[in-house]
Order: sequence, then C-alpha cells, then structure tokens
Amino acid sequence: MLFYLTEIYAALKSVPSADVQRVVREMIESVGLTEKVHVASGALSGGMKRKLSVGIALIGDSKIVFLVS
Repeated sequence: MLFYLTEIYAALKSVPSADVQRVVREMIESVGLTEKVHVASGALSGGMKRKLSVGIALIGDSKIVFLVS
C-alpha cells in the first residue's frame, strides 16, 4: 500500500515511468520504511508518517525541502 502511494507521488513529480519503481524503492530504503512497504499509510505511527512525508518531499530530485515543525 505504501509503495503504491509513493508511486503516485513519483508520477505527479514527473519521475520518468521507467524509473518510478527504482526511485520509490530507494526512497523507502533511505528513510527506513522497508518493513512497512505493504502497510497502509493511515496505519503508520506518527514518526513513520513524518519519515514518509520527508521521503515524498525528496522524490523527484527536489532541490529544496523546507522542514517546519
């Protein structure tokens, strides 16, 4: 479930369709969500949701990401 959600964001951020799955896998690994890849985003803890938000922000080679608490 989480994997499909991040695939949608990658497509919205103009990641080439041939690269979407690779980019999403790399993002999930980089933010430490590999064990949660088949979990619905609503079932994640608060900290895991923040990790997911950061990962989504970084998809598509974002040049600047503002982290506001």
